Parts: sequence; structure tokens; C-alpha cells
Amino acid sequence: MDIVRASHSGYITAVLAELVGQEELTVVSHRVAGGGNAPRTAEITLQPLEGPHAEEQTTVVWDEVYGWKAMVPAASGTSDWFMGMSIIPAPIKVATWAEMVLLHPELTPSREDGPSRSPEDQDPAFESLLANYRR
Repeated sequence: MDIVRASHSGYITAVLAELVGQEELTVVSHRVAGGGNAPRTAEITLQPLEGPHAEEQTTVVWDEVYGWKAMVPAASGTSDWFMGMSIIPAPIKVATWAEMVLLHPELTPSREDGPSRSPEDQDPAFESLLANYRR
């Protein structure tokens, strides 16, 4: 029996609400993509108001395979910083992590050892967690 795939837009909306509440970041734009049979993804472009990346916009990306990563400007293009820990962390944790990565990268290690899953996985717990954020 196939599991019904939940929309991720409610979860991304909850993360956006927390990011808007961060005093040191501005949300510039966002895009939610995927769903149906396509892998679920989202991109949020942020502008730090201070810190080492204050002159540059940074994109944080969510996908259902690895969870959150920040694509931080670096001398060689961008450097990917993985949040790790959970594919669907609490929205406030995402906002706090994004602010720390952009304002205090020296305090925030990238977690390349984080979780991963396949978009084809039949995972009722994952779908239920996403469905909890329904708008």
C-alpha cells in the first residue's frame, strides 16, 4: 500500500515565520518546489544585517533527502553547511541555526554526518511529521 505524500509547504511556512522573527536576518525571497512524485525542496534567500556575510545574500535549502543546508559565500564560490541532526527539525531550530551560521560561523560546525533518506522511501512517520504543519 502506498503512503500518501504530505505537502511540505506548511513546514516551510512555519520556518519562514521563525526566520522573519530573527532580528539579524531579512528574508529576501523563497521558493517551494516538488511534491507529487518529484522530490520536495525549498529555497530561502536571506540577507544578514551584520556579521561576516552582511554584504552577501545567502540561500538556505531544504530537501527531503538531507534536510537543511546553507550555501554560504566563500572565496571559491559557496561552501555548504549542513544542519544535520534531523531532516525536519523544529522551525525555531532552523532559524537559530541559520542566524548562527551567517553571523557566527566559527561557532557552527557543518554536520555532514547528518541524516539522509531516499525520496522514494515509504515512511509514514516522516509524512506524518510534515502533515502536522498543514496550513
